[in-house]
Amino acid sequence: MGFLIITIFLIVLGIIITIPLLVKLGVVLAVFFWFFMIISVLRNRGISETARWVWFGLMIGLAYLYGTGWIVTIVYYFTDRKKG
Repeated sequence: MGFLIITIFLIVLGIIITIPLLVKLGVVLAVFFWFFMIISVLRNRGISETARWVWFGLMIGLAYLYGTGWIVTIVYYFTDRKKG
């Protein structure tokens, strides 16, 4: 009985420790992706100069104002990134 309690305790402890680490890893990866897409939008010659600055402004502006720059980044990744 004691072995079962210790096993359950260790599993719960592992989950409590692992989930925050995975969340932090996800945030770090998302920030790197965001920075990479900002560099990509500024270097993309497949879209017009105006479109580049609009994408850049949306990525920076929405991230700063609302924390939703990642949505714009994903939309850019699937729409205009492949042209450059």
